[in-house]
Amino acid sequence: MERIMSGYSLRLQEPPFALPFDTILHGRYRIGKVLGFGGFGITYMGEDLRDQRRVAVKEYFPGGFVSRHPGKLMVETTSGYRQFMRGKDNFLQEARIIYHCKNSHILKIFSLFEENGTAYYVMEYLQGSDLRELLKRNGGRLSWADFEPVVLQIMDALCEVHKEGIIHRDISPDNIYITEDRTAKLIDFGAARALSTEKSRSVILKKGYAPPEQYQSHGRQGPWTDIYALGGTMFRALTGEMPPESVERVRHDTLKRPETYGIGLPPSVSTAIMKALSLREEQRFQRVEAFRQALMKESIEDSAPTGRLKRAFGEALKRADGLFKKNQAVTLVGITGFYASQSFKLEQDVTVGRDPSVCGIIFPPDTP
Repeated sequence: MERIMSGYSLRLQEPPFALPFDTILHGRYRIGKVLGFGGFGITYMGEDLRDQRRVAVKEYFPGGFVSRHPGKLMVETTSGYRQFMRGKDNFLQEARIIYHCKNSHILKIFSLFEENGTAYYVMEYLQGSDLRELLKRNGGRLSWADFEPVVLQIMDALCEVHKEGIIHRDISPDNIYITEDRTAKLIDFGAARALSTEKSRSVILKKGYAPPEQYQSHGRQGPWTDIYALGGTMFRALTGEMPPESVERVRHDTLKRPETYGIGLPPSVSTAIMKALSLREEQRFQRVEAFRQALMKESIEDSAPTGRLKRAFGEALKRADGLFKKNQAVTLVGITGFYASQSFKLEQDVTVGRDPSVCGIIFPPDTP
């Protein structure tokens, strides 16, 4: 369908209340097809006529508050003018937050402006799919080898967000976008808020990903809030199962360690996820950097020969009930490294560990 308007042809879109094809915004952005629309806005494919590049354009269009006649540009408020204006301010605030976070793993914003009685922001055009769709295509879950790069990239993005004094508050598989070249991007900052905000925060929830403090308008929120949600996202992506809702866990905690789902996962990664999913915020990692270090450092140790030996040694200690007493017929034989082929008869009480001031046998030694 075409309609002649202001001397040029405008083809109507679906939905019909969307901007017509070939509309020019801000004097430089040509509107193309609708990429998606929801309760608060419409996203279009666009063309930046000045820089000759493809972009995506998001329009603030809250259903139930506004309307637009097919073929027209102006948005008309039908009800709740104050709510509409408040929402528009929040929409622009979301754009400003993303704009100021300069990181290759955060969606890039090029421009934001008001026009046609509403607001817009122009962002990079991404090709790929969100993590939720990627999981669907891969049988519901990913291996740690495949998922680890995504996690580290999103952690990099969150470090930048938190450095800017912002918490995202909506980390979940549908807000992590994986491009065709396997770059992970953190998107949708609609729930993001400043850490310094003292007044009550709106309650933003995604069951399974929202920690207990997010269910309270005056809950103590901070980086640890995003850390819980990232832990929940990791749990979902690796096990194929949604983590139990946090408020239900407060009553009766049924959360299981990820490796119990029969997946190949380093124990240190499982331990880090469980710590991130602690119900009490003070028991979680307080900074994303600490979460990342726990994954990286311990994963390296787990994969190294020393790490495997430490676990085997630990299992041997468990089988001996962890007690080596004098006069017991116990002999330890070193199988590798510094203690290779050496044997130790325990004729007195002995403690095994790293600290030479208190341990009779130093394990594992610092010497290669």
